[in-house]
Amino acid sequence: MTKRIICYAPVMTKKSVTTRKKKPKRIGSWARLPSEIRLALIGAGTALHGMYGPGLPYLEGAALTAVMDPWDEAREEAKNAYDVRAYKTISQLIRHAKPHVAIVASPTFAHAEQVIQLARAGIHVFCEKPMARHPAECDAMLKACREHGVALGVGFMKRFNRSLAQASSMVRAGELGELFQVDCEWSFPSGHPPERYAHPHDDWRGWIENWGGVFQDHGSHTIDLCSLWLGPVQSVSAQILSVHPDLPVEDVAAVTCRHDGGGVSTHRMNIRTHKPLIERYELFGAEGTLDVSWGGVWRWSAYTAEPMDVQLYRGGRERLDLTPRPEQCIDVELDRSWHYLTELRAFIEALREGKMPPVPGEDGRAAVEAITAAYQSAASGQTVGLPLEAPYVDLESIFHQGAFNWRGKGS
Repeated sequence: MTKRIICYAPVMTKKSVTTRKKKPKRIGSWARLPSEIRLALIGAGTALHGMYGPGLPYLEGAALTAVMDPWDEAREEAKNAYDVRAYKTISQLIRHAKPHVAIVASPTFAHAEQVIQLARAGIHVFCEKPMARHPAECDAMLKACREHGVALGVGFMKRFNRSLAQASSMVRAGELGELFQVDCEWSFPSGHPPERYAHPHDDWRGWIENWGGVFQDHGSHTIDLCSLWLGPVQSVSAQILSVHPDLPVEDVAAVTCRHDGGGVSTHRMNIRTHKPLIERYELFGAEGTLDVSWGGVWRWSAYTAEPMDVQLYRGGRERLDLTPRPEQCIDVELDRSWHYLTELRAFIEALREGKMPPVPGEDGRAAVEAITAAYQSAASGQTVGLPLEAPYVDLESIFHQGAFNWRGKGS
């Protein structure tokens, strides 16, 4: 395990020992947390009302006490809905709220600076995916957390989705035989309901400051899951397009990854389709094919506790429906299956037990590196091998130059 450097106050003389602040007791890697943990949330929009908020009543031993958001309206809504203190800046939140754990769910371009600031204040960080825009930002975040002795976990909540967790268990148990291919599709009609990405200037996911669009957003999940199932990404080949004339980042992506175990994964994202939303993972093994899917409705799988459809195929003739059954009581269902709750609960439990987070920052960095390799591949027209070597590709210049413009380069 990586050695962590913990910075305490200078050693006092014997005369002042009685008034010296005691070092926090330690278990495993982390300082012992109090029985009631103060949580803070950075980003009080959808992250609060649609992601983490619904699970808060079921979270034992921790309570949301503060939020930070630059928008006045978001802060007022948070205070009224959750009875929390609300701050405009990270510095104010650190100084006045003094949280033990902070969830960073701000726009991607803000992650690195905010995580580093929280780490320097001795606050454990649970950072939403994508962890950052670039491997160099991930390295700086990891370094800050190591130096200040705090944990860094990453919010890959798809790992905690009940249907996808079932798929992972089947892969580990060898129920599909040796896995050799995974196909992922995540497409929806932007510009039609739902409105995500429909107005590039109003939705930060379409901002050029992120150095990435739909593949950075949803590809974070598919890359992470395929790395769990097939092993770390070895090489990436990608074709990426910015089709919408006013969108400076990509809205179409077709990416193929080769994994260390020899298998391949494909990742197809298209938010210019006119078909209903579809999210699908097809896992191909020597002894079976597993299809995990969600679609046909105007509702994101991320914002529901309903299970995704799970179908197992064998020999072209046999189909077995393995879709998990939802609980009859909504409270029980949310407590057991709300993936934002279960991933946060697992992170806090790991801290209490002195263990590494179940999804550590290194896993977040691995996904960012593969996504960066996809942009580099699409811009250069070449397959890109991993690990990437510094100095890394200049993503900011690639997007500002319009390298993926559908009617520009390659037309």
